[in-house]
Amino acid sequence: MIPHEAGGEAWDTLTLGGVRFGGLAVVSGDAFKKKIDKRRAAGADGARIVDKGFDLVEITLTLTAWLPEHAAQIESLALLVAPRGGPPSRRRALDVAYPSLAFAGITQVYVTGATLPVADDGKVTWTIRATEYREPPARNTTTRATPPAQTSDRADIDPEIAATFRNNPIPSPSTSGAAGP
Repeated sequence: MIPHEAGGEAWDTLTLGGVRFGGLAVVSGDAFKKKIDKRRAAGADGARIVDKGFDLVEITLTLTAWLPEHAAQIESLALLVAPRGGPPSRRRALDVAYPSLAFAGITQVYVTGATLPVADDGKVTWTIRATEYREPPARNTTTRATPPAQTSDRADIDPEIAATFRNNPIPSPSTSGAAGP
């Protein structure tokens, strides 16, 4: 939900992985992206579109710091988004809060890269690249009905058919793989 005040306080802060950034945050990227399959008939104009759901979107977070506390927040974020050493399990999706992302329903991102910080005219700018993260849907764990096991009991077969099967058994395959006589 977009806050009713376009210049309101909610637009002044970005929270990533629990770290609140108080400097200038500019968030860009797509709100949503659909996976579509364009099916074209050979030699014909146009196409039929098959909607295959939503794809994950790429997000860019540009952070600009001008106070020492903002620079300290950027350093904390750098340690959070790119932990060096340790097991890869430390690298995980992070909760994110910002009005435009809330509008798009994006609550978590996985950081895929970042630029080196750039200092210019008393400000430091750092850009983070991330991908929207959504848990995969729960898998259907219901089991299929299995047919009852076959038995040698042929009580449900007509006696004449059963006699035919007994008198003309299906030969076993040969062990050599060659066809029988």
